[in-house]
Amino acid sequence: MHRRDCEMNRIKCIARVRPLVEKEVEDEICLSVDGSTISLLDAHTNAKPRTFRLDGCLNDVEQQEVFDHVIPHLESTLEGGMNSSIFCCGATGTGKTLTSLGYDVWTLAALTSSKRGGSPRQPHIPSTHEIIDMMRDNPEDAGVIPRAMQWMLDKKETLASMGKVSLFVSYVEVHNETVKDLLQSEDGKPADLYMNTSIPRVSPRYHEKKGHITIKQSSTGVTMLSGAEEVEVLDMDEVYSLLWEGAKARANTATTNMHSYSARSHTVFIVKARV
Repeated sequence: MHRRDCEMNRIKCIARVRPLVEKEVEDEICLSVDGSTISLLDAHTNAKPRTFRLDGCLNDVEQQEVFDHVIPHLESTLEGGMNSSIFCCGATGTGKTLTSLGYDVWTLAALTSSKRGGSPRQPHIPSTHEIIDMMRDNPEDAGVIPRAMQWMLDKKETLASMGKVSLFVSYVEVHNETVKDLLQSEDGKPADLYMNTSIPRVSPRYHEKKGHITIKQSSTGVTMLSGAEEVEVLDMDEVYSLLWEGAKARANTATTNMHSYSARSHTVFIVKARV
């Protein structure tokens, strides 16, 4: 295999380092970043620092700088017709939502939903259009997902030589080995999403009802999610609508010492580019 192909297929690990919170400062946690190396030192012991060498370290950076590290990988895989994945992991309170979404729609949805046990409900439940306006008016807060979607929507025009490119999105939640479609209501019907009616669509807003979601593996070894709703998106307002609908449909949150609305599940935002 060519060296460039090997490099593209290799899993890369980049750490985003947030500023220390008050408790961490009081506990005298010492953290230093030197290029792609992170060192942790316990000030209360004489133990050697724990050192981790990664593919990159982003120390107290803005959202755009995080995305600048993602875009080369997205560009190479999209133009090469390959699958790629961006996975945010970390303990509660480390900044997964900030990095992936930017907008804390999980907490907002938890506050406005009567289904979240023990959560104080907000007196005003924002409409989808209010959420769209909030996200649209604060582009500097956008995380990797909305920035990647904006990039792909813009990129459609430059990929015209390949034919007409359409983007389809699925949004699912994984909890206790169960996969839930966040774009279908509890009665199995498609969610009521914002739709831009001024632009012609390649297909109806929704594909046929999919039914039960299953995880399969193709004959070539590719892992596939079968049965999830697929929604064509034409602009960022439709993307914002999907993110908000997914937040409202996500059911698994609980209070921890670090976060009042900590998610007890994982979500997967899937984008398919079709020519």
